[in-house]
Amino acid sequence: MSANVISILNMKGGVGKTTISCNLAVELAARDKKVLLIDIDPQFNSTQTLFKYCYNNLDRYKELSEKGRTIVGLFRNEDEVAEKTMLDNGKIPYIEALNCSIPEIPSLADTRESARKKKIKINIIPGDLHLIVDINASAADKLGAYFFKNHLMNEYDYILIDCPPTWGQLTTVALSKSNFYIIPTNLDEFSTMGISILANQLEEKNNSLQGKLKSLGVVYMFLNSTRAGNGIAVAHRKFKEDLEKYLKSKMDEKVKSEVKPFNTMFHKKNYFVTRSAIYRTSNALSSNEDYAVKMSDFTDEVIERIGEINNAK
Repeated sequence: MSANVISILNMKGGVGKTTISCNLAVELAARDKKVLLIDIDPQFNSTQTLFKYCYNNLDRYKELSEKGRTIVGLFRNEDEVAEKTMLDNGKIPYIEALNCSIPEIPSLADTRESARKKKIKINIIPGDLHLIVDINASAADKLGAYFFKNHLMNEYDYILIDCPPTWGQLTTVALSKSNFYIIPTNLDEFSTMGISILANQLEEKNNSLQGKLKSLGVVYMFLNSTRAGNGIAVAHRKFKEDLEKYLKSKMDEKVKSEVKPFNTMFHKKNYFVTRSAIYRTSNALSSNEDYAVKMSDFTDEVIERIGEINNAK
């Protein structure tokens, strides 16, 4: 077994990276997959979201942070902290196991194995605000050494990396360990411009990695609600057309991989503005079950696309 390592990235903030990272982790775990989420974004929103989802508070995270058991410790390579972690619990240093109870998706309860799961475990390397000042040129070597020393590629089915909303050392570190990437995006006047800039960076990075990085696709996030059959409101249609034209005519060639939109797309919903970004929640299922179903569909698409790429090798 070798893990599928997926970076979730975009150079623009507010496009749904945390939403995709956390929900994909939950849905993969619901399918009984071994999942590790690495929060490499200094804003550490995925860390906060998952700790709140599983424990309803951040008390455990604060404890880990005070003891230096976040991703900052990994990049600082603080051996004493790592050794103490091993002595305390026998686990791989800096990795915390989150044990969660998840609700069924009623409409899928009789049709999908994932809907019948109740207890899941997601392993996480928690993010940390201090990461923004501690990263340096040797970070990729440290992350690579950490992967090798702790046999992470053999320990997990999926490793998800939530990247920062910029192209810098942290993003290149994440991509250096990835096989795949997903690009969440809005549909607005900046989306095509932002993805074209991202494409140039991905081209250079993929060339340095001998072409190993493969796109799983672009996922449209936080779209305007509409009754249109294709799910795209009038205000978004021109932006969608321009973006998809760019993907086919230029980006595919640049990154040496087909970059196509996912069939599943996500619209804005007021319920989730001030609440957890995770869709499979007990409070949400009564009136927002469609979002949980969509994320389950999206996860199926991700698994299918990985299979297609791996089988084509």
